[in-house]
Amino acid sequence: MLAVALSIGGGAYASAQAAAGSQAATSTGITFHGLSLVNGWASEQVNFGTGNPRVGILNGVVYLKGSLAQPTPGSSLFAQLPSADRPVDTLLINVWTDGGNPGTLEIRTDGRMSVSSNVACGSGNTATCLTSLAGVSYPLGS
Repeated sequence: MLAVALSIGGGAYASAQAAAGSQAATSTGITFHGLSLVNGWASEQVNFGTGNPRVGILNGVVYLKGSLAQPTPGSSLFAQLPSADRPVDTLLINVWTDGGNPGTLEIRTDGRMSVSSNVACGSGNTATCLTSLAGVSYPLGS
């Protein structure tokens, strides 16, 4: 079964932010853990100040944050989630990529995460130039 989640400008994360009124209030109860990036993917914190790619859980909702890029395009696989953060079904989630273009984050049941976009950027696509994980969230058991 394939679960599809759309979270550009929405999702559980955005709802929690609106209710709490600020990013600081939202993330106070969340303990974020760094994601181990693979296949040449790297954090874009230095270039954009968006934070390193991280994952956390609060009240049964998994949250991702940070941004990443792959300077030399290759595999779209960028990290694997810890078992406690993995969905029950494969998730396809809309994300923002370079230039404000839409991309797709795929989170598989084994925790492997990959991103893609149909818009060209250099020798790759806009997902490899920049992908934002801000606003990505999903309930455990999805």
